[in-house]
Amino acid sequence: MPRKRSRLRAVDALRAALVESPDNLGLREHFAASLALMGEQASALAEYRRILAVDPSRVSTLLVIAELFLDLGHHGEALVIAEDLIAKSLEEATARLLRARAFHEMGKTAEAIHDYLLAIREDPLLADEDLAEDLGLGERKHDRDGVPDSLVTYLLDRFELPKVTFADAPWLARITKKLRDHFLDPAQPPAERVFSSGALLYGPAGCGKEEAARCLAGEMQARFVVIPVAELLGMWPADAGERLFEVFDTVRSHRPAVVLFQQIEALGAPFTDMHDEDAQRLVKRFTQLLQGRRGENRGVAVLASTDDPWRVDPWLRQPDLFHRLIFTPPPGLEERERLWQRLCRKHPIGELKWHKLARHSEGCSGADIRGVIDLVVATNWAGAMQTGIPTVVRTRDMLRALEKCRRSVPSWLATARHYLRFDRDRQAYVGVKNWLARESADDAARGD
Repeated sequence: MPRKRSRLRAVDALRAALVESPDNLGLREHFAASLALMGEQASALAEYRRILAVDPSRVSTLLVIAELFLDLGHHGEALVIAEDLIAKSLEEATARLLRARAFHEMGKTAEAIHDYLLAIREDPLLADEDLAEDLGLGERKHDRDGVPDSLVTYLLDRFELPKVTFADAPWLARITKKLRDHFLDPAQPPAERVFSSGALLYGPAGCGKEEAARCLAGEMQARFVVIPVAELLGMWPADAGERLFEVFDTVRSHRPAVVLFQQIEALGAPFTDMHDEDAQRLVKRFTQLLQGRRGENRGVAVLASTDDPWRVDPWLRQPDLFHRLIFTPPPGLEERERLWQRLCRKHPIGELKWHKLARHSEGCSGADIRGVIDLVVATNWAGAMQTGIPTVVRTRDMLRALEKCRRSVPSWLATARHYLRFDRDRQAYVGVKNWLARESADDAARGD
């Protein structure tokens, strides 16, 4: 109690000093820090905002504000600050650590681990024992590059129990219906079923491949884990075949489970692109593990995804491997309208003209739309920080940002058309061929 009274007196003294010297930023910073120590995070945040209104480039203040946002549970706002600092290469290691904390609080363990490892690789002094333990890294030793030694622990950190199901993603209905038909059988519980083959999801980046796989896991009431193949092989280039065995062994011990191998082309590039026998053996080892023996993979649904299907080894499309190829198309008009509504719900944004936004975002993936929303929210927040006056996000703000948005879908579709015209293996990806044909027919009917 005496210590608390002493802190109160110190805070009162600082407040009085600020009345005499309101432009003293150092004094105000000290006052804000004292408020935070007293547990008055909201008041401290207000003081730090006043500092930033005078000096917007004050990186140390931005970092403290991000930490306060985390303490207050405003994870999205903390994420915006961290990503802006990373993009500008300002205090990048510290910003990555903050982003790791934000991702962890948002339940994105894989992303949190990735940022945490990069942060301590750049600055080992940033190692956070509590965060590392929360991420399952507490018992783990790191080599000189900050790469974890234990793949099993790394995998366990990525497991999640999704609460979303197919009903929560109506904009992915065409994809989830195919997943339902391929993986679900009402007469057989997922944990007992031996799936005849996996499924390969392919299409433009940011169009729902991971989300569809997560919904499948939620529908099966199964654990879900995403394995970025390129990252996995990059972190453990030696003994890659043994690492793949550890992946399957860990997933099998947590059945029922859905595993998604992202960037499968990193593993299954055509043999003509490989210059050593080790790479070929790795593909064949993956094939053996995927096929399993005597029901080894019972209760394990295996999916792969790629933004670059033309580089996936044809070997992986055998009937008992990834025989089912599912095209994840860019969102249509109705899907974009639903996406705008859903993604804006995560931010303090009111009702906008959803249909108008959907019409003006043709050629955007879901990730593109998310990027536009994040940019507008961050810009709005920065303006409010400088003026002290919160402003309402309007439809015109989104439309203005859309004008500057780089739309990722057209370039992907141009590449797809090229391969469908010249690639001898073009029949393998008939899904995108049929989709393009329907789009062309619709454009002709509209007179576009």
